[in-house]
Amino acid sequence: MKTNLPRRNAGIIQRFLHFFEPILARVQDISGRNPDLTFALVAGSGFVTIYNWRFWDSFLEVMPVESAADAGFAIAILMLLIWLHAAVLLIVPSRTIMRATTCALIIAGAICAFFADTYKIQIDRDMVRNVAQTDLTEAMGLLSPRFIIYLLLLGAAPVWLLTRVRLAEVSTKRFLAQRFAGIFLGAIIVAVGIMPYSGQFATFLRTHKPLRYLINPGNAFHATWRYIHHETSLSKKPLIDVDGVITRSSSVAENKPLLVVLVVGETARATNFQFLGHKDATTPLLGKREELYRFSNVSSCGTSTAISLPCIFSGLGRKDFDVGASVERTNLLDTLNKAGVMVEWRDNNTGCKGICERVPNVQFKPETDSALCEQDYCYDEILLSNLRESISANKKDQLRVLHQIGSHGPAYWRRYPSQFERFAPTCRTNDLSKCTKEEIHNTYDNTIVYTDYVLDRTISMLENLSEQYDTALLYISDHGESLGERGIYLHGAPYRFAPKDQKHVPMILWLSSGFQQRSLLSSACMRGMQNQPLSHDNIYHTILGMMKVRNLVYSRSQDMLLRCRQ
Repeated sequence: MKTNLPRRNAGIIQRFLHFFEPILARVQDISGRNPDLTFALVAGSGFVTIYNWRFWDSFLEVMPVESAADAGFAIAILMLLIWLHAAVLLIVPSRTIMRATTCALIIAGAICAFFADTYKIQIDRDMVRNVAQTDLTEAMGLLSPRFIIYLLLLGAAPVWLLTRVRLAEVSTKRFLAQRFAGIFLGAIIVAVGIMPYSGQFATFLRTHKPLRYLINPGNAFHATWRYIHHETSLSKKPLIDVDGVITRSSSVAENKPLLVVLVVGETARATNFQFLGHKDATTPLLGKREELYRFSNVSSCGTSTAISLPCIFSGLGRKDFDVGASVERTNLLDTLNKAGVMVEWRDNNTGCKGICERVPNVQFKPETDSALCEQDYCYDEILLSNLRESISANKKDQLRVLHQIGSHGPAYWRRYPSQFERFAPTCRTNDLSKCTKEEIHNTYDNTIVYTDYVLDRTISMLENLSEQYDTALLYISDHGESLGERGIYLHGAPYRFAPKDQKHVPMILWLSSGFQQRSLLSSACMRGMQNQPLSHDNIYHTILGMMKVRNLVYSRSQDMLLRCRQ
């Protein structure tokens, strides 16, 4: 797309760029006989200061400067970070690669600075995985005018300045000497600088580990390297069948097929569900259903879809879960498919993360239904399109998985039709920093109101099918969301340090009378479980139990319904 800037704006940009010409001349003059070392130190200093406002703000919050010793320690940390970034540039074997690396660090630094400053996001390997698995629609939902400003001022402008720098030619001997001085002598100088503050440095490393995820852009590249190394190290062995012998048990009065609908929500946090204690009426329809079981103490496997979704279906459990291990083994859908259950995955999100590759699946796109879709997204009602007809055409036991877009942010206002805007004023921009806390919460609550409607419609459909099938619905969200608490937005924080709102998720269970009688479930026992601690770990085993399927992975202790079977 071509954009013609007005002459006035072009003149402003030109004057802005010319402002730096004297600075460039001064840098080149200072470099003298050590151009490469000067280049690396100036670039490292720029990275550590300009792109790390979030890091320094957090650092000074946990380690305030209240004495000369505190100031000395802060300066020592500054020296360490400058040396680390400069050393990366000095390691590369040529000036061309050094310039290219610096340009890449600048662009990455600008992007990471935007997300760190705006949403308080921390970068680790799993966050890089989220980025790698994000489609164009989801990525565009994160963009805003503020992002463009960051990209221009902290990205494009420094890259332009970099192309104007001319490094003086030096001999090969001096070229190597500069790199030796920058890397090895620099390490010695930094070590000597930190030595007097070894106690504070040890405290910094042990007690404030989350701060390392804020170092920009160095940590982003480290996390990217860890992600690439992890992905490329995955074995290419054939799929491991973890099921062993699959068995199916019979039950009383099995004259109707089983039908279970598993709804996987997106970014829904338990705190904002009225029937779980929220002050506002976000679940008016489900709140009226007395036969519904509402579980209030459920934790997620991860804080992002890329982790939680495969974890739910892997059977590994959060403590043993690894993305690589889950890819190499059969999952819940594979097991049920082999057991003779008709399985279908319906997706209104960014895909199934490889879970549904070996079973029938439907990916809904904006062109699917103009009434339920707008521009580049669809509302979750589309998951019910022709679902009843598809179910009725099959008389086998069935599991239908509905993967919602749910409450995915920051474009919360795009997740529900206008008639579900029950709370106002709302936030109608991707830049959450421009909205008040009330506006953000109102908009997010409207997404829960719409989820309430979609789930209620799904249950009504299952009620109407209860003459032909013994039906059940299980809903659980993949992870929660931060809405500005302690200055943190969205999700994806490292699990150990993530706030509770990103890990505390809602879960509900609805059973038809036929399904409950057939499973010999005690209602009193089920209601007694509603406040007990549960997690994503229970889903794999509970679904197998509901479908009366057993394999080597199935654990009776993790089947949350087994304890209530009479």
